[in-house]
Parts: sequence; C-alpha cells; structure tokens
Amino acid sequence: MADPSVPARTGLAFLLLLVLGTNWGLAFSLSKFGQLGGIRPLGYVFWQCGGAGVVLLVLCLLRGRLPAFQARHLRYYLLMGSLGIAAPAVNLFVVIGHIPVGVMTLMMTLAPLLTYGIAQLAGNDRFDLRRFTGMIIGLGGALLIVLPEASLPSPEMVPWAVLAIVTPTLYAATNVYAAMARPQDVDSLALASAMLLSAGVSLAPFTILSGSFYWPSAALTTADIALLCHIFAASLGSLLFFEIIRLAGVVFMSQVAYIVTLTGILWGMYFFGEEHSHWIWTSLVAILAGLALVTSRRAQA
Repeated sequence: MADPSVPARTGLAFLLLLVLGTNWGLAFSLSKFGQLGGIRPLGYVFWQCGGAGVVLLVLCLLRGRLPAFQARHLRYYLLMGSLGIAAPAVNLFVVIGHIPVGVMTLMMTLAPLLTYGIAQLAGNDRFDLRRFTGMIIGLGGALLIVLPEASLPSPEMVPWAVLAIVTPTLYAATNVYAAMARPQDVDSLALASAMLLSAGVSLAPFTILSGSFYWPSAALTTADIALLCHIFAASLGSLLFFEIIRLAGVVFMSQVAYIVTLTGILWGMYFFGEEHSHWIWTSLVAILAGLALVTSRRAQA
C-alpha cells in the first residue's frame, strides 16, 4: 500500500518551496533599499551574515548540536564564509545600486549553470549532453542582457551587469568546493551557522578599518528595516532550505531557482517600478530553459 503521508509531505514541501523562493527573491530588493539608504556594502553584509549566523547559532544551542571547531573545520568555515558568502554578497550589494533588481536576479540564476561547468572542469561530474546544452542556452540568455544596446535602461549599466556575473561565479565555484570538501561530521544547520558567522568575522576588520561599520539608528529608517528583514530572511531561508531537502530531496529543492527568478523580478517591479525590454524577457526564457535542462531529474540521475 502507498504511504498516505507522501502526498501531505510533498504538498508541504511545495508550499515551503514557494515561501523560500519568494523569500530569496525579496532579498535583492532588500539589498537595494540598503544601498539606496546609504549603508556601505561592507557594513550591510557584515550585519546580514553575522546577524543570521547568530540566529542560527541560537537554534543550534537549542538543539544541542554545535558546529565542530577543529582546524580542518575552521579552514572550511573560513573559506566558505569569506569566498562563498561574504565576497559574492558584497559584490551583489555594490552592483545592485547600478542595475535593476530584475537584471541582478537573472544573473544570479546563472549559478547552477556555472556550477555544472566548473564541476566539469574540476572533474567532479560526468559529462551529460542535456546539461551541457542547458548551460550553453543559459549563458546565451545572459549575453542577451549585456550585448544588445537596448537591453538595459542605460548603456552605462553594461559594465555593472558584467560585474554582476562575479557573484554567481563565486557561488558556483564554492558549490563545487563545498561538495568536495564538506566535513561529514557536522550537520547542515551547524554548517550554515558556522559559515555565516565566519563570513561576519572575516568582514569585521575590513568593515572597521575602512570606516564602513554601520550601527542601525533608533529611528529605524527604510534602510534599517531592510537590513533587519534581510537578517530574518537569511535565517528563515537557511531553515527552509534544509527542511525542503529533508522532505523532498535536493533535486526538488533545485527548482527553487525558478521561483527566485520570477519573484525577484516581480519584487523589483513592485518596489521600484522597474520596466524591462523585450531582450530581458527573452533572456529570462532562455535562462529558465537552460536551467530546466541542467536541473532536470533525468540529467541529475
């Protein structure tokens, strides 16, 4: 007999996936609010990472399962925190002030496509024609953003759009490293807490020495509210991420990229009145088509 709990579990996973995708899609607009509010990149990302790390550490304490702190663990946390979280987040925060939120959202969708390409170069994944075709289609979609003169609202945005690709590239590279070097004796929630805290710690001296440290005002400006919401969103996103994988698996979880892309664009249109050319919408179709091929169940079998 079929397990009656399976449909309920699948329905819950789908609901959580919608919440997670909407939550992560909102993060781009929150970053823009912080940037427009005058918070410097290092100061914003310091709180974003450190604050979320503290929230998750409290949850680890409540569960009684703290991160391990041997030398090999610390090396992993530091590398993942600085290059896998802090550096791409700072780059995103810098770029988001110069290009539409929707364009940055599309660029982020390149992360799973680039992950496959880097895994191929590292010899960490076998060649699959379907996934390779998806990567090429997705990268072609990204070119539709930066090459046609009419794709962006202003030609001056092209260099910033190119710089935006640094963020998904860093995420993709650390995805491959994370899979190859992850400590097996630390659970996912503890890893997330340690990596976020490591990102905050690695940013702290640069934030202070550069004069970028920011202390939220008692009046709670729009930028302050965005920062606090981003800390909450990052914490909630980590919890939902692990819960969805537990309920439905990593292949199901990978479909969140579609929801993030669509909701990220919609949030940008809602908050900032963004309008996009037909090149951007064509790029959206191409990138989502490529993503469908790369993350398909058959391709990941």
